[in-house]
Amino acid sequence: MNLLYFSFFFSLLVISASAAPYIPSITKIFNVNDYGAVSDGRTDNAKVNIQLKFYYLPTEALGDWWASTVGNHPSQVRIPSTTASPLQWGNASVGPLPAFQNAWADACAWDGLRPKLLIPKGKFLVGPLVFKGPCKGREMVVQVKGYVLSQADLNAYKTHDWISFRYINGLLLTGKGHFDGQGAYAWPLNNCLHKRRCKALPWSLNFSFVSNATIRGITSINSKNVHIQIFASNNINVHSIKLIAPENSPNTDGIHVGESKNINISQSIISTGDDCISIGPGTANLSISEVRCGPGHGISIGSLGGGKNEGDVVGISVRNCTFSDTENGVRIKTWQESPTFSSAYDLVFEDLVMNNVDNPIVIDQKYCPHNLCSNMKAPSLVKISNVKFRNIRGETRTKTAINLVCSDRVPCEDIELSNIDLKYSVVGDFAVASCVNVKGYSVGLMNPPSCI
Repeated sequence: MNLLYFSFFFSLLVISASAAPYIPSITKIFNVNDYGAVSDGRTDNAKVNIQLKFYYLPTEALGDWWASTVGNHPSQVRIPSTTASPLQWGNASVGPLPAFQNAWADACAWDGLRPKLLIPKGKFLVGPLVFKGPCKGREMVVQVKGYVLSQADLNAYKTHDWISFRYINGLLLTGKGHFDGQGAYAWPLNNCLHKRRCKALPWSLNFSFVSNATIRGITSINSKNVHIQIFASNNINVHSIKLIAPENSPNTDGIHVGESKNINISQSIISTGDDCISIGPGTANLSISEVRCGPGHGISIGSLGGGKNEGDVVGISVRNCTFSDTENGVRIKTWQESPTFSSAYDLVFEDLVMNNVDNPIVIDQKYCPHNLCSNMKAPSLVKISNVKFRNIRGETRTKTAINLVCSDRVPCEDIELSNIDLKYSVVGDFAVASCVNVKGYSVGLMNPPSCI
């Protein structure tokens, strides 16, 4: 009887094992050093770094040419290649790739779980890079332990990106490493401060058409332009990062989001020469929380209305953030002249601290920096509605702590001011609020007194 039971259970075990689903390997590491990367801080790793080594290739891969030319031949031949890219045969192209690109190509082609591109400790100079999907693995991991420097020469950049992630579903960018944009070389060449249409300097990190991604732990310094650009992407989680550039560095926004949805930015430090976070057209369901902003220009929705047929901005929340020595706190800005109608609605700014901020609460629908509008009297056509400013306290460096200037064509509606306490930094004087074309209401403590 015992033997019968043993045979029965053994049969079940065999059947179960044979029916078990395939489980891919947990991870595989693709170290850029293994692909010929040089960590001296001077060699451009976006270019090919040739180091000869040998590969053994089956001679049948050489086909009829080998047989007719050599005749009797061994079963293998030794051929030189490069550490950057082994030679490929058949219909594929032959030749080396840059170390970073080739490491990514191999990682992207690996079909296991969480293939990891590793940038180890050391200084790596790289020109423009594109990490492109779709990839076979379930989640791509890029771990940065080293110090990655941008190519300073602007002639190396044919697009607006330094490092670009594109068409990837499932991505983790992590590590305690640094991305250094070396922006000091480029900032004097910025011509966008006084031109509405201009050639922008390269962004440091660009995420376009990316889904289900996490960006955590990294530090970006001295970007030539925007530190992190998120475009046409979905379900992106950004947390525990540092973005740093001098206060006088032009257009160095920390994070710019546009045409994207379901974005979460939290627990980060952003100190730049422009907006800590800027939110462009077509953004939906964006949550910002526990961000320390300053110096810089604050957190801005906009500028909106500068182009034709722009997407609406909807479902934005900014909560539990601190602003220190910033030009603005929270701001909504739309171009004074708009070619087409659009909207921004369901916006919440709540539980915010303003430390020595010039303009804590702003709606500016007459935005036209440096008089760049062709018609200074044309109204903004961006409709702003259902906006909540709640539980905001601190100190303002200007007398007008709340400045809401809305469009005379499409006035702001359903604007809430609730429990605001902003003290003017000038001893013996008091802050004021100013409203133009605003419909709404105020609730609770109001310092300065409400203008609605």
